[in-house]
Amino acid sequence: MDETSKKGNNYVTVMVDLAGRKVIFTTEGKDHTTVDKFVEDFKQHNGDPAKVKLVTCDMSLGFRKGVRDNFPNSNTIIDKFHVIKHANDAVDTFRKQECKTNELLKGNKYLWLKNDVNLTDEQAAWKCELMKASKHLKTGRAYSMRVTLQDIYEQCLSRKEAEPKLKKLCSWLIRSRYGKKYTRFGSNLLTDLL
Repeated sequence: MDETSKKGNNYVTVMVDLAGRKVIFTTEGKDHTTVDKFVEDFKQHNGDPAKVKLVTCDMSLGFRKGVRDNFPNSNTIIDKFHVIKHANDAVDTFRKQECKTNELLKGNKYLWLKNDVNLTDEQAAWKCELMKASKHLKTGRAYSMRVTLQDIYEQCLSRKEAEPKLKKLCSWLIRSRYGKKYTRFGSNLLTDLL
C-alpha cells in the first residue's frame, strides 16, 4: 500500500497485489481508514484478512494502525524507497542548514542525494573532495549514515544478517544528537524494521 497525490493534500491510497502485479483497490485519503475501506472490499471479493501474511507500506502511523487493526497475522515490510527517502531528507536538511555558513556546501545538493554509481567522474571527484573537507560537518556524517543504511539493504540477505547492522546504525543515529527528529527516526527505524 502506498499513497500518492497531485498538488496539495488530495491523497489517494493505492493497494497493489505484488504477486499479481496489479492494482486491486484505490480510495481517497491516506490514514488508517483507507486500510479499513480496503478490507471491506477485500472481504466482498472473498478475501480473508487473517490469511494475509505480508504487507508492504511506508512508515506512516495511519498505515501502521490500519495494518495492525485489520491484518492480525501479517508481518509488515517497510518499503525501502521510503526509508531511504527519509535518510535523504535528513542529509538535505543538514546540507541546507550548513550551506548558510559553509561555502563548500553551496550548489552541490545532488552530489549528496545521488548514489555514487550515478555520478559522473567529475562529480565523483568533487564529492570525494567534499567528503574530506566535510567529515566534521553534519552533512558529511548524515550522508555516511545514509550510505550505511543503503549498504545494509544491498548486502544483507536475511534478517539475521541485517539486524545487528541495523541496531548499530540506529544506535549511531540516536547518539548523533542531530535533534529530536533524527533521534526519533533512528528509534522508529529500529522499531519498524526489526
